Amino acid sequence: MKKAIMILSIILTLLMILPVLSRVNNTNETKNVLVIHSYHKGLSWTDEFQRGIEEELQLDHVEIMVEYMDCYRYHHPSYYEELFNFYLQKYNHDKIDVVIITDNNAYDFLKLYHDQLFVDVPIVFAGVNNFTKEDLFHENITGIVQNAYQEEMINLILSLDKDIDTILLSGSNSATAIADAEVLIRVGESKYKSIRFDSMLTETFEEQIEAIKLYGTEVAIIASGTMRDKNGIFLDHTMFSSRLIEETGKPVYAMATAYIVEGGAIGGVAADSYVDGKIAANYAAMILKGKAISELPIIEDPKAYNIFDYNRLKQFNIDMDMLPEDSIILNGPSMKLLVDKKHVNLVVIVIVLMGILIIGFIANSIRQKKAERIIMETKRKLRQNNFELEASNKFLLDSKEKLNKQFDELAEKNAHIEFLAYYDSLTRLMKRDMLCNTLSEIIEANNRESFCIYDIDIINLKTINDTYGHDIGNEVLSSIAKKLASCYKGDDFLFGAHHSEFIVVDFSVIDIEEMIARAQEFISCIKSDFKIKNKEIELEIGIGISGYPIHGKDATSLLKNANIALLEANKNGKNTVCLYQEIFYDNIMNRLNLEKQLKMALVNEEFELFYQPKIDTNNCDIVGCEALIRWHHPDGSLVFPGKFIDIAEESGLIIDIGEWVIMQACRQIKEWKAMGIHLTVSVNVSARQLIGSSILDVVKNAISTYNIDPKLLELEITESVMMQDIGRNAKIMDELKKLNIGIALDDFGTGYSSMSYIKELPLTKLKIDKSFIDNIEEKAQREIIKSIIVLGQALNFIINIEGVERAEQFKILQEYKADEVQGFLFSKAIPKDEIPKFIESFNHNFKHLY
Repeated sequence: MKKAIMILSIILTLLMILPVLSRVNNTNETKNVLVIHSYHKGLSWTDEFQRGIEEELQLDHVEIMVEYMDCYRYHHPSYYEELFNFYLQKYNHDKIDVVIITDNNAYDFLKLYHDQLFVDVPIVFAGVNNFTKEDLFHENITGIVQNAYQEEMINLILSLDKDIDTILLSGSNSATAIADAEVLIRVGESKYKSIRFDSMLTETFEEQIEAIKLYGTEVAIIASGTMRDKNGIFLDHTMFSSRLIEETGKPVYAMATAYIVEGGAIGGVAADSYVDGKIAANYAAMILKGKAISELPIIEDPKAYNIFDYNRLKQFNIDMDMLPEDSIILNGPSMKLLVDKKHVNLVVIVIVLMGILIIGFIANSIRQKKAERIIMETKRKLRQNNFELEASNKFLLDSKEKLNKQFDELAEKNAHIEFLAYYDSLTRLMKRDMLCNTLSEIIEANNRESFCIYDIDIINLKTINDTYGHDIGNEVLSSIAKKLASCYKGDDFLFGAHHSEFIVVDFSVIDIEEMIARAQEFISCIKSDFKIKNKEIELEIGIGISGYPIHGKDATSLLKNANIALLEANKNGKNTVCLYQEIFYDNIMNRLNLEKQLKMALVNEEFELFYQPKIDTNNCDIVGCEALIRWHHPDGSLVFPGKFIDIAEESGLIIDIGEWVIMQACRQIKEWKAMGIHLTVSVNVSARQLIGSSILDVVKNAISTYNIDPKLLELEITESVMMQDIGRNAKIMDELKKLNIGIALDDFGTGYSSMSYIKELPLTKLKIDKSFIDNIEEKAQREIIKSIIVLGQALNFIINIEGVERAEQFKILQEYKADEVQGFLFSKAIPKDEIPKFIESFNHNFKHLY
């Protein structure tokens, strides 16, 4: 008998497995099915949907992609729009063959964005309640409706407890709960006049409990949706219904299995998300195999199940004989058999047959005692083997569960890593490399005859970061990304981000005039009413433009040329637009070549210091020189600093060149001292030297190396350099002044020109710019220069006047008692070897004239 049962079991098992093994997908093309769940992973209702879908879609060449909208936890007004932008970027280049959506939020989402995201893609829905055919938003849609079985639920509750006088629907202010409440009250009040029907929809669980306590004792509750407590902790279906029972002591029913299967609610007339998921997946499989969606009708009256929890029935003293005949009892004791009335005859027959079998077994056992002992021993061994197999199976199941969890966590991390690899985490736009690859694919596919690339730079982002903080700077970038995406939607635009730059690809423009006009639109769009945390932020924008195919025939060249155009635009000031030209590239290559030559100039000792004498206006003595660098170019020309200092500054070579100048100046001071010439030598210091290196260490090293008197060395710093970081620079100058070297403020009068800040700086000298004496014959100009001299000397500054070219200028400056002058009237900058001859000639031929 047992062998027959075993053989029969094996045959039945094979019959169940063979259909699965026989499935063959008739195409090798991979089909993509996108599943969008309204709620989050880990919610049993949603997980059962996914389990049913995956079990049914075990087909070759079918890939299932899953998205969780998580609408129970995230439901702010702009959430759908944020999801839309995310899905648009993520699936913009993927071919989706079927979309399966579960529950109302996903349905409402696609109702808004179907045409932008998945136009003409078949849609299969499941778990959508309170549905009518007027809700269909597209002809290419079908699915299974989740009915809310309010009338059946009311009949069930009243059949189990005749004393109930009030039925409440309890839930949050979600769309599902509101719809369920409206139907319950409408159906109940129309058919049950003696029963009170009401809804209790609140924001928090605690508010729910306080409201329910106001009702009487004969109350039954129907749970709908999920809740959060006052601390914001999310309560899933089971926890919500369990806590309702614990806190109110009232019977709680539900219309979905998620509330019941894990011991939450008592029970109810419930839909099963696992079954609905399988049905929806079956529809999707038929669509993938070529069946028209019009041949798959919407299932408007799916089967519901009378499901109850054994322990909750006992808790509320509900007699199981009162349950409907087809009821399913969950979580009952493993050794107790629960049957309904229609199976009584079958049970009697089974008992009779068992009696006959027992009698036969006793008779047979008397005759076959030896065989019995063999059988018993065999059974013992089988039991032992079975026990070991069960233990192994439990271990494997536990291991599988752990591995599945680890796999899910790893998949989430990999998805996050993949996102970070291709998308900017701040703006959520494509990174430059990703955008470059996308453009390359478009060019290779020959889908577009022309398009335009805009490289948009926020020129003053560093100033914004320094002024308001990096958090505000980050919000500026994020806000700009959102503005661009909202102003320019659709297939005609691609967006990318790179540091402080935004890259926009526009497929709609067709000529240069439109390119320029669109760039001006971008500036207006970004700058319009730009506020961060109620702060008005003034943005300075530069835009470089390149067009396909006129400025490049591959993505890399187009992006590079747009950036080259941007660099040119930024040179021309804020809010400037510049279209790429070949000459821009030539300029950059020339600058790079010059930078390379400058590096070799240091190595090959091609630099030389020239010296322009400074004259004391009181006694006409030569009191010092300004060291000015010259470059003996390999082509034989003498290059002045105006041709190469800016490039040295930008490239950072100014650090090494500046250190060389200071060392050479100190060396010259020592050489002249040995010749009996005691002159102060001044050296110009750049912004990069103050920021990028330790100027203090360089000066100390030079003074120490050549053992000179520090008073004979003077550093000149321009107003503009000083004001870049006046606090930091003032501290550096204070340390330098402690070494007893001179500190001169160069080009005074061309910048801020405020005595109020200058008097606080550790300066020894003011160098007045040449522009103040060009028209010194005019009375107003004389009064200005006279006032500057008087004020500067009152603050104990030595006053040096630059650019003296005429004798009349020198006489007036002598009259106004300026301390020292320099200019072409006396000498241009000359090589070091000519200084001794100049001093002798000056003292003999010029000094006596004044």
